[in-house]
Amino acid sequence: MKLFQSWKRWQLIALVCVVLTAVLTLVFVLQGGGDTQPTGGTEGLQLATETLGDVTEPPETAAPTEEPTAAPTEATEAPTEASTEATKATEAPTAATQPATEAPTEPPATEPAAPSCTVSISCTTVLDNWDKLSEAKRSIVPSNGIILGTVTVELQEGDTVFSVLQRVVSDYNIQMEYSVSPLYQTTYIEGLGNLYEKDCGARSGWMFAVNGVFPNYGASDCTVQDGDSIRWLYTCDLGSDLS
Repeated sequence: MKLFQSWKRWQLIALVCVVLTAVLTLVFVLQGGGDTQPTGGTEGLQLATETLGDVTEPPETAAPTEEPTAAPTEATEAPTEASTEATKATEAPTAATQPATEAPTEPPATEPAAPSCTVSISCTTVLDNWDKLSEAKRSIVPSNGIILGTVTVELQEGDTVFSVLQRVVSDYNIQMEYSVSPLYQTTYIEGLGNLYEKDCGARSGWMFAVNGVFPNYGASDCTVQDGDSIRWLYTCDLGSDLS
């Protein structure tokens, strides 16, 4: 009986403690709430009870969760593959930017120039013997004595000084008159540019020189070689005034 009464007493004390704790908590909440006024005793008591429950009950600890290990591995493998592709991509432009070395090519073969010679026609000696020149011919003599400046003529097979002269006077529209000696079968030039032999004295006429040499035979007998220089010169003294 005493034991029962003692237990009842302790139960009553515990109830009183719970009520006091609830009251104190309610007062604390009301004072901390500031201007907020409770709408009813029931709501205040419920708030105190929930607060007391929150204080007395220990918070639940969340169970540790295991983090997946496979995903990071795949994630790390993906950048590795991406970096490999990037490396290949950087290597590809390097190979592309390097110019391909071509084998040295030999220069195209140039065809040899066709054989040729040069030709000129001059009567400058007349200017030094103007008093001997007939008045009818003075108008046809150029002021500088040059009937044709130096020109290049492409040679043909078997060309002679005479055949080259024929093509030149035809190309440049220069008058020419010649004769053929029946005895020697050689050609003699009588006039060029309307200037004839003996127009500037009895010892005047046309002569030719090949590379500075005056041959002692006719123009049709003198074969022309590649690079020859042919000059037709008018003399007023059988060639002694020529050089």
